[in-house]
Order: sequence, then structure tokens, then C-alpha cells
Amino acid sequence: MPAKLTMEQVLAVFEARGFVLLEKEYTSKDVPMRYICTCGNESTMSVNNAKRGKSCASCGRKKASKTKTTPIEEIEQIFTESGCKLLSTSYAFGDKLKYICRCGSQSEIVLGAAKYSGISCKQCGYKKIGDAKRKYTLEDVRELFEEQGKVLLADSFLNSILPMPYICKCGTQGHTNLNNFFKGKDCRQCRSDKISEALRDPNITDEEREQKRQQRAYKPFREGVFERDDYTCQCCNVRGAEINAHHILNFADNPECRTDVDNGITLCKMCHVDFHKQYGKRNTNAEQLAEFISDNTIATQGGDN
Repeated sequence: MPAKLTMEQVLAVFEARGFVLLEKEYTSKDVPMRYICTCGNESTMSVNNAKRGKSCASCGRKKASKTKTTPIEEIEQIFTESGCKLLSTSYAFGDKLKYICRCGSQSEIVLGAAKYSGISCKQCGYKKIGDAKRKYTLEDVRELFEEQGKVLLADSFLNSILPMPYICKCGTQGHTNLNNFFKGKDCRQCRSDKISEALRDPNITDEEREQKRQQRAYKPFREGVFERDDYTCQCCNVRGAEINAHHILNFADNPECRTDVDNGITLCKMCHVDFHKQYGKRNTNAEQLAEFISDNTIATQGGDN
């Protein structure tokens, strides 16, 4: 096993990156430490990540946005194909794009909506909803769907609120009614594509993106652990404090049991932090947990005498 780094060695790692380390003590190579980045932002980073060349979230967003932003020429083509004129001359992820609608009105829209829902200003939207109240023929509705690259499969049309089968421009078969069609509602696949587009936000780091995915995947795990343990810390028996679902076999080295409720235990925030300060975040196991709980139970009982 390699020797534990000294505080001087840790300082040298951060200084080599141009960072100012704010911590006075070093616990483990995987424990985040407070520092000031070269951009002036205060953040946290482990020694391992500092060695790997990781950046703070702010620097990561700036770096990613330079390489992954959709070119303005590509965006302009989307508007041109919809019969609209793009007014914005630059784009960064999340910006609203200014444009002149085919009806002549000036409006704004985000890129995701322009790509997947079609480009339509409020005035056009109101007109479409108003038009939907009048009686359409089946051929009228079929032509409306064809204008958006969709294929209507219905063999009759009764009113604007009854769902009709159709094939979306993405190839997915689904159902929608004329009112939702005019509102620009997407099929399930296109909605999924929008979510994927958001997850590929170039202004967030890979670490932040992974955290978002984990939050969705581990919600049932956390809730299952908390409910089984009656929302009570299994080390100090405190109930009502801020609690964490601790992985008994650590998260990083055991992907097969990351969402297994039997591999989780409820610890209050203080006990959770103390455990990882003592044992680190890698190669943790049930024996260490039992030892930690035993030691802290003895300490608590001793403090009451």
C-alpha cells in the first residue's frame, strides 16, 4: 500500500495547478478539500481529482461550452426551414433565440423547443387554437400533420379533443388530439430526446451530469433505506436530523449493489462525515461499519456517565 501523502505534498499538488488550498489538515486522497480555483471561484476537490487535471464547475462549464455549443449557422438553418428569420447572431446553451415568425411577429424561443416542437410565436399559437374550434375535415387534419412531417393514421375525425393515432416525424407511433397538436405537444420519444438534450448541456461538467443521473436512479434506494430504518441514524439513534443513505460496501468499487437497499444504512450527516473521515471513501465494508458504530456507541454511553 502506498504511503499516505503529507500535508506538504498535498499543498504541492494544489499549488502546481495554481490553486490555493484552504484546508489545514489532510484526511484521504478521495476526500474533497476546500480551495480557491485559478478563476477565483471557491470550490472543493479531492487530491486525486487535482492530480487528474479536474476543474471547478465554473471552469468546466466554460471549457465545455466552447467545444459543444451548436453552431449559429446550424441554428439559422432550422429557422429558415420553418419559414422564419433568425435575428440572434450568437448562441450559448440556454439562451433564448430572437426571430421573426412567418407571420411577421418578432418573438423568442429556446433551441430545444425550436428543434422538437416547431417554431411558432404566441400569435400563431392563439390562431391555431382558435382555428381548432372550427370543424375540420379528415383531409384538413391529415394535411396539418403532413406539414410537420407526421403521418395521420386515423380513418375519421370527430372533434379536436379525441386522440388519434399517428406516426411522428421521429418514426414513433403514438396518439394525440388536435388541441395538443396545435400546442406543439411532442410524442414520447421526442420528449425523451429533449431530456437527453438537457442532460448533454455543455455548460455542466461530466461530474454534475452524472450526479443528475444518480439522483434519479438512487431515489428509490435512499427512500427504501430511510423507511426501513425509520428515518433514524443507526449509529447515534438520532431521529429528525439531516440523514444520509450510506453504502456499506462503498459506491465506487461495488457497482452491482449501488441500489441494493440491503447495502444501505441510515446515518445522520455528522456520523456519515465522521465515518468517511476515519475510513475514507474507497474499499469500505461491513466490518468497518460495525467497528465505527461500536466505538461511537461506547463513546456516547461513556459521555452520559
